[in-house]
Amino acid sequence: ISFTNELWSESQRFQSAKRDRSDRVKFNDLVMMGSLYVDWKPFQHPKYGAIEIGGWTKESSRVNPRFMLEETCHRNAMFTLNQAEHMPKIEMSAEVLSGPTPGTRSIRVTLKNIELIPTRTALAAQKRIGLPDFLQIEIADSKDLLAASEIKGPAHNERRTAFTKDLRRLRLESGVGSKAKRTFEWIVAGNGLVRVVFTSQKGGKLSQDLEPTKK
Repeated sequence: ISFTNELWSESQRFQSAKRDRSDRVKFNDLVMMGSLYVDWKPFQHPKYGAIEIGGWTKESSRVNPRFMLEETCHRNAMFTLNQAEHMPKIEMSAEVLSGPTPGTRSIRVTLKNIELIPTRTALAAQKRIGLPDFLQIEIADSKDLLAASEIKGPAHNERRTAFTKDLRRLRLESGVGSKAKRTFEWIVAGNGLVRVVFTSQKGGKLSQDLEPTKK
């Protein structure tokens, strides 16, 4: 996410949200010593002939006076740092649960974004800009990977949406939203070591090892 923010507002002339049409004139007279306005005078234009030139200079609006530049730069820097503070920050937790049938395990992973900016914006997902997020499971034998799904809803009424392609590496096109969490589940056979890895262009990389279940 990027912002193209206005660095200067005319209300900053007198540090007031109340704006008056005469503010520019007053500011020019009282603060800028008349330097923002040039008196009109005759001029012979090579193409248009006799004209008059003068009026407000190019520095009279939409740009801050030079003596206020330090304040403008400082405020904009603080805005940028505040934006950076809300970049996505993912917390990942994984646990091993009993599987639906004997000899299987449920590997359940929850991704939680504790910040305001999502790992993927809706526009990025829609236009396929950049890479999606990925949640990957690493096991010794891929044949032991039986199913993968996303779990939604409360614990007493869970709904599962199954993944049908590449169960080992789940493609999360919409990422993890603002202050949101997503839960996923793999069903695996056997009792070997499992590693779960989350990768995201904006959310970073996390991994967690799950030891074999003690019998």
